[in-house]
Amino acid sequence: MNLEWLNQILPILRCPDTREELRWAASEELACEGLPPGEKALMRKDGTRLFRIEDGIPNLLPGGMD
Repeated sequence: MNLEWLNQILPILRCPDTREELRWAASEELACEGLPPGEKALMRKDGTRLFRIEDGIPNLLPGGMD
């Protein structure tokens, strides 16, 4: 799945709970969440919350709603 478009808007995306910046999740962070290394996800800059990408769209629902 081509997620190149996400690189263009990543600088303006924020965590819905804390408004902290988001970044691509590292393979170690994916493994901690039980996700395969080839999967893509976004991580809050402080590394405390992972946002999965479902059908090419980041799931940015606030905590407790996902």
